[in-house]
Amino acid sequence: MNPTLRTFLPSLAAAGLVVGLSSLLGGQAQAAPPFCTGTTMTVTSGQSVPGSFLLTGTSSSGNCVEAGGKIFGAFSVNGAITGAGSSVFTFTMTPGDVTIGFQGSIAASLTGGVDYTVAIDPALSNGSLINDLQKDFTLNSNPPGLPATATLTGTVNPGAVGFSCFRDVNITPSATTCPQTHTFTPVAQITVTETITTGTNAIVTAITDTISQTAPASLLSDSEQPGSVIVYPKFVNELFGGGSPIIVDGVAVPQTEIEIGAVCPPAFIAGGGFCPEHQPIKIRFHWVCPGTEGMNSNICPEEDFEVNITVPGKLAFSANGLPINTNSPPLVPAPPCARGYLIGWVINPANDLPIKFDGLIGNAVIRNPNLVAGPHAGMSTGLSAYNAVPIQADPALANLAPVPAASGGSLPFGITGGYATVTGVQIGDVRFDKTAAGSPLPNILSRTNLNFLTLDVRSNAPNDPTFVNLDFWNESLGLAVGSSNPAFEHLTSTFREFVCWDQVPLSALAGGNLTQTFQGTRKGIVIAGPANKMRDGNAPGDAPGPVTLIGLVETIEGTAANDFLERKYNFNMSNDSNPVPTAFVP
Repeated sequence: MNPTLRTFLPSLAAAGLVVGLSSLLGGQAQAAPPFCTGTTMTVTSGQSVPGSFLLTGTSSSGNCVEAGGKIFGAFSVNGAITGAGSSVFTFTMTPGDVTIGFQGSIAASLTGGVDYTVAIDPALSNGSLINDLQKDFTLNSNPPGLPATATLTGTVNPGAVGFSCFRDVNITPSATTCPQTHTFTPVAQITVTETITTGTNAIVTAITDTISQTAPASLLSDSEQPGSVIVYPKFVNELFGGGSPIIVDGVAVPQTEIEIGAVCPPAFIAGGGFCPEHQPIKIRFHWVCPGTEGMNSNICPEEDFEVNITVPGKLAFSANGLPINTNSPPLVPAPPCARGYLIGWVINPANDLPIKFDGLIGNAVIRNPNLVAGPHAGMSTGLSAYNAVPIQADPALANLAPVPAASGGSLPFGITGGYATVTGVQIGDVRFDKTAAGSPLPNILSRTNLNFLTLDVRSNAPNDPTFVNLDFWNESLGLAVGSSNPAFEHLTSTFREFVCWDQVPLSALAGGNLTQTFQGTRKGIVIAGPANKMRDGNAPGDAPGPVTLIGLVETIEGTAANDFLERKYNFNMSNDSNPVPTAFVP
């Protein structure tokens, strides 16, 4: 008896597709699974592969088949199943659920077995993992009409998940228990061992396994916890393009002062770990500059550098390329632009690859330009500070372990083996502009800027613009909260698009109507997003779709003669808790 081995793979709608990740991983060399010691054949849907390719006798040939985003191999057969036929791989989508139908004929009162291993192909899986296996088989009677039974047993590893599936025909009442489904913790690879045992009058013509996968839950970062990545939403390089130094109390100081700190990761400590005194930590930073839509191919310039720190430690450096004092870290270059954002991540000092160390904290202090009028002319009096945004590595990774999903050079956010991520929506408070005296009171003149960035950046390469819907509401009616008075909680909608980073004054939005005079109230709220990249023809290598968004609100106040620069405050924005997987390409 030479049963034919036949494999059938139906389609899957891949849930939770990670935008841009296929292009991120595509083209990278991927190591074959250890069980693929021979040739890996990539097949098209419906292509037949002979059993002689998969088997040497009844054991694995070491050859594998790539189909539907999964790699099949380590086949072996025993008993009444000889595997002398062929395998046909059929699929309509990559990646996808996979049904394997081993088809042939096993007669009555016989036993046969099939073993195989299937692994996710990380280059095609979009981060999905195997989480489900359904077992079934096809039973008939020979001669027809007589009662017959058969049992399918076996295990799935890892986890040694056992299964036992029973079918009968021509027996009333039926005691059939097939199909049988097992759901387990998502894994990248499973090994299936199964045995079919037929009873009197039985004939089994197919064994059918359905392997399901799930997209990993996107990890949302906690901005209140230290991270392995840290983002500073804004810097100002006052000396770019021949600018003037900032003067405070007669002393020249940098307009932006970046502070970076390293502490022993709290989760590592909670798990019983400890950090040795003065443990060295190496951080790679990138100054990220905005691109200009329709100019220079939408390229976002960047400049990278590295800083060494110890635990627990603190360093400060400027964004103008000059040391603050003799304790400033050396070789910190000036960014190649006047404004933008800064991102840093922990790397292994031995090979400069990203590692997990959820211990980075930080902030930035930004001063206003020098005043031009009044008793403090020639000096800066306004300043503000904000907390940087930490992003943690995958909690399943050990402290100081490599970040496997970042091995290709990019920083993947929101997938297993990478980093947590942020959202595509930002929510914050705004103070509407007031540039002349009048109602509503008090007569404190001010202007507000919104700063936005996306982590979906291809540094020094063309980028599609990011499109952001902006919805503003003015104040509620304080004397009658819940009132339907249309003058209060009034909606003003507009939009903004930018390339990589943006600073936009309220005066440039909504036709200039985001003023206290037009809105009738001093303050309001803004909801920005969901952010999306839109194709404009200048970045053929970029991927359109949902992207991340981080915001910072800045308000300056003072006199019109000084362009309202006497005082300043800013604050970070909140999010909508819906993570957006992405990748930052240094």
